[in-house]
Amino acid sequence: MANVQPAPSSYQQPQPVQHTPAPTDPFAVVSLIFGILWLFWIGSLLNIY
Repeated sequence: MANVQPAPSSYQQPQPVQHTPAPTDPFAVVSLIFGILWLFWIGSLLNIY
């Protein structure tokens, strides 16, 4: 077996990178809500006919 040396004591484990998520765009939230309402409105009209 090969002669394996342990890592020097000055070696440090890399620290995980902490990042904050970007804030949600309010227009994206409103667009999602209106899109869902639009689908339900179209579905209710198609159900009547």
